[in-house]
Amino acid sequence: MAMSGSYLLLPYYLQFIQGYETMQYGVILIANSVGMMVSGPLVGKMSDRTGNNRMFIVAGCLVCALGFFMMTEFGMDTSLLYILLALFVMGAGMGMAVVASTNLAFEYILPGEDGQLSGINKTYCQAGSSAGVAILNAIFMASIPAVGALTSVSDLLPGFRHAFFVAMIISLIGFIIAMSLKDKNKEANSA
Repeated sequence: MAMSGSYLLLPYYLQFIQGYETMQYGVILIANSVGMMVSGPLVGKMSDRTGNNRMFIVAGCLVCALGFFMMTEFGMDTSLLYILLALFVMGAGMGMAVVASTNLAFEYILPGEDGQLSGINKTYCQAGSSAGVAILNAIFMASIPAVGALTSVSDLLPGFRHAFFVAMIISLIGFIIAMSLKDKNKEANSA
């Protein structure tokens, strides 16, 4: 939810507040994907080796929340390096949480249920994405003056900050939920 909702708003921030052209902010947004590409495979290997997915989901939600917290500090004169770092951190957390949660889900299925789990997983991902876009856009729009009352682009900043704050809260809710998860391998070992 948090990631998809932020993807709607980040291009607007980069274009209207920071003044980047379409091609420039497209390249800037790659920092998020780089974070996912770095953390995802590493977490996949470590969780396969240790059987500990819950820990990576918990850590991923916290790292993602940190990235969104950094985004609440975005302003008119935020440096490109800070923006890239915030996007990378959010992406790294997302990569950790998504890979580990997918691994964990696949631990609990029976042989032959892979297709069903993939379908259910994708359905919930799409539903969460749609809800995230709607929620963060509503927060953004409710936090800015009416279009006719805008006096400068800086009037948009509260909308971005409030939406990124809500994205951080969503990530922290994910953290709380992740704390209740159990790794199947650890359950089997403790029985």
